[in-house]
Amino acid sequence: MSNDYAAIVTTLDGAILVIGTAQFVGIYKKFTEKSSVIEREKFAHRGRLVEALQRGEEPDAADLVAARRGLILSWDTLLLSLAFAVWGVLAGAVAIVQVQVLRWAATAGENPDPDPELARMAYLVTGAAILALLFEAMAGALIGNLRYLLLNAARDYRDRYSSEARRELEEKVKEAVRQAPRRSWWSRARDQIIRLT
Repeated sequence: MSNDYAAIVTTLDGAILVIGTAQFVGIYKKFTEKSSVIEREKFAHRGRLVEALQRGEEPDAADLVAARRGLILSWDTLLLSLAFAVWGVLAGAVAIVQVQVLRWAATAGENPDPDPELARMAYLVTGAAILALLFEAMAGALIGNLRYLLLNAARDYRDRYSSEARRELEEKVKEAVRQAPRRSWWSRARDQIIRLT
């Protein structure tokens, strides 16, 4: 570690944190939009089941079991979740390295200790963060607000169907789930991913 290297790392890490935070927000927005589309589809499916029950038609067990499932993740949302987690870890690591470099610079005096371990860690963390930013920038990420969109999907469902109709559907769904053969989470996830792609 030298004064020049500390200055370079400080500049790069500052830029990484600013750009990375913007990318992080973009990833979150894109994830929330994709998730809200899936939630809307789920509530639309439940709405069709409520309408069938109101007409006196009995939905088949597969439709009722499908209504029980929560948020279904597609490959897009899984990749966005991974990018979100990776950037969170890298941002923390960059911030820690930056604090250590600043501590080193503050206590170095006129003849600073080279501290090769700090220089190596700064190199690895900064390099990994730059690569992650480049990868994420290529993958893209901007759109939506999860809370707002999901709440609107649920609100539309609640506004359109009475509480009695929704409760009747819930009872039918619970009964169908109890009677459905048990499958592993992987086979259910695989089926949903295939259905969504």
